[in-house]
Amino acid sequence: MSDEVFELKETPAQDEFSAIPDGHFATATCTGVEKTTHKYFKNDDGTPQDVVNFEFTITDGEYKNRRVWGNTPTTFTSHENCKLRQWVQELLDVKDLTPGFKFKLADLVGCEARIVIGLQTWNAKDTGEARWRNVVDDVISLSSLSVASAPAEAVSVTPAAQPSYDEEPF
Repeated sequence: MSDEVFELKETPAQDEFSAIPDGHFATATCTGVEKTTHKYFKNDDGTPQDVVNFEFTITDGEYKNRRVWGNTPTTFTSHENCKLRQWVQELLDVKDLTPGFKFKLADLVGCEARIVIGLQTWNAKDTGEARWRNVVDDVISLSSLSVASAPAEAVSVTPAAQPSYDEEPF
């Protein structure tokens, strides 16, 4: 039996955490993946959209051990803009995925990659208070020479336009 003692500490309020800057690159491990229904994303017919939620834990730098989430539609096609295909390809570090390729969400847990972090802001519906959260905008394999060989501070991106929310996005 262990003699290790655990002390309960109070969780800091959101404003005690600093936001990770928009467009920041970090090395991270995929620590969770699940398919869910997202109540704020709608299909063309107005029904809630199924999404794949990814959880990443940053493994280096000043934001080490921070968790960041991202999601993709569940569509998995060979189309060049298919976000789920792109993220799976980068996490598994596979150069080309051919039609018929199959994977399980559990296969992605434990994979390491570089993530591009975005910043979403909105006003709380009930109080009007400004809120923020960091999200994963993109995933890049560690073997990608253009990013993996460069220090995080040397790489910059122009972030895509962020959606605005009339209410909390989660």
